[in-house]
Amino acid sequence: IEPEIRVINRRNRLKLYELLQHANKSLITICSLSNGEKKSEFVNDLEKALGVKENTTSSYLNFSRPDLDEEGFQNLVQFSLGGRKVFETNFKKIEKKLPQNYINSLNSLVKNEFFSYDYNFLNFNPLKNKISASRLETYFVCPFKHFLRYIANVKEEDFARQDKRKVGILKHEILKLFVQEFKNLREVKEEEIEKFLNENFLTSFKNTFDEVLLRDEIFMKILKRECFNMLSNVVYEQQKSDFRPIFTEQIVKNSISNYEFVGFVDRIDRYKNYFRIIDYKTGKVDAVLKDLFYGKKLQLFLYAKFVKESLKLDLSGVYYFDCKNKFKKKNVFTKLLDGITLKNNDVVYATDYKFMEENYKSDIIGGTRKKEPKKDEFVVKYGNFVNSFDNYLDYALKVSENAICE
Repeated sequence: IEPEIRVINRRNRLKLYELLQHANKSLITICSLSNGEKKSEFVNDLEKALGVKENTTSSYLNFSRPDLDEEGFQNLVQFSLGGRKVFETNFKKIEKKLPQNYINSLNSLVKNEFFSYDYNFLNFNPLKNKISASRLETYFVCPFKHFLRYIANVKEEDFARQDKRKVGILKHEILKLFVQEFKNLREVKEEEIEKFLNENFLTSFKNTFDEVLLRDEIFMKILKRECFNMLSNVVYEQQKSDFRPIFTEQIVKNSISNYEFVGFVDRIDRYKNYFRIIDYKTGKVDAVLKDLFYGKKLQLFLYAKFVKESLKLDLSGVYYFDCKNKFKKKNVFTKLLDGITLKNNDVVYATDYKFMEENYKSDIIGGTRKKEPKKDEFVVKYGNFVNSFDNYLDYALKVSENAICE
């Protein structure tokens, strides 16, 4: 696992050391007291190193200190109550206990900390006649989050320059270009992947990230290496499969409860009379069927239902393709395609031909080949397999209809 705990601790110590150097006139340390009013070992060491002029036990409920002027009070309260997320809750706890001379000071602090939005919902249609899978999933994850994001249009602030969302956008773009350029992915060599990235990575990076990050050579180098590993995994999967991509970034349009449903499928593969849906995932994936039940993973199933109606083919699988490049120990088992597969021997062999080998454990879709399967018996044990997708596709549609109604 990287980074190791000792590496994290070392980084934190360096950050703290740098932070301590910012003090110009005085340095005030605030720490929790535990073990019978004993201070932490770090605070004791710090006092020995810098010398202590004053030692006070205090909290934001203690307003009798003579050294606490208006500015000091604001600093103490703001530090004690925490950031914006917990400020309001804690503020209510101390509001009625404040001395009169601090009321104005606290009011100015609250005014600086909070901001409000004015909304006009008269004659307002929150759906605007369109719906998406991500919006439906957000509603089931948290209705209030859905309200803020899609109705009130409150934008989440992301203070990280290396925005995870933008990393996902870049990887999606690289994957789309790669699959479109190489018609026979199973024959692509490492040198060709390197050449492809040398020709396309920088352009995609400039189209996705802030120009400031162009000077961050380490970040660019790491991200380019991740893309190389990701594309190598695409080739590896294709070398073991008879499914071939037929569409990338394919638009899907249909209607749910008289509202237009629009989405884009990252990849659609085909083998004989079967097709499968693949969604590139740079984030965490939980149990697919459990999340479907709770409405938190509808996308794959809604796309599959509408594509099936359009292509007139049989559905063989719905998957999230792992783009994360996990740091892991040796001999720790992972699978490249996280999802559900049709319980059919022909489909299984076409998905991972090595299932023909005895006791083989697939690193593509999971599951282990049975030792001596009987004639006409399904050859795989364990793994996520279903006899039919029809009930799951119908369930996803019904859940979506209920969400729109609510």
